[in-house]
Amino acid sequence: MKFHSIFTLAIAALLLNTLFVSEAFGCACCAERGDYIESTSPFDSFIRDELSYLRTETADLFSDAGYPDNIIGISPVDDKYSINAFLQGGNWNFTVKDGSARTGTLRLTSPKKYVSFMVDQNPASEAIEPTLYKELRIEGSVLSSNGVFSTVGKKGVKYKLVLQGKGNRCLSANDFKTYIFRVSGSKADFTYFGKLGMKDAEAMQQPIDSAGTGIVSRPPAT
Repeated sequence: MKFHSIFTLAIAALLLNTLFVSEAFGCACCAERGDYIESTSPFDSFIRDELSYLRTETADLFSDAGYPDNIIGISPVDDKYSINAFLQGGNWNFTVKDGSARTGTLRLTSPKKYVSFMVDQNPASEAIEPTLYKELRIEGSVLSSNGVFSTVGKKGVKYKLVLQGKGNRCLSANDFKTYIFRVSGSKADFTYFGKLGMKDAEAMQQPIDSAGTGIVSRPPAT
């Protein structure tokens, strides 16, 4: 009888431990109150595939009190743009078309890593699982430029792409709704920003060429 009781308790403990472990793994993406996370990771196939679901929906050139005189590297400056950013071979291409159909392309180094930043913006809230503000940041160099970007050059010119959104601790393309793309250097100083959307199923089946509107040129690997 005593052996049976010990055996029963052991089974109960095992089941309870399994339940706790399952819950822990099942909640790996759950956000916690007071979360503040900043990490650097390799730009691997997972993040590449996630970004391949995104497309640029709008594009605005950042302007302030000094506009347009403080815009360096775009000639001529316009107030209406469409943007296409995509992967081709080992490089990123960033192409714009202005309201007069003038184009310009920046050929960029392919990212080797990315920074993920997440924070609970209202840690005083009583919410059990808060929604985190998040950013995915990518940086690199400009390899070449043409068209309206022809004066940018390539020596010492850097780019930074920031995707912004909200969600839990896990990275998902659907979380990111806006972007900021900044180019800076001795002959460049400008920033584009706008809205992001998700590609539809049909668009994901086809590569995106230089006239497209997607983030990368091919659908995720299956």
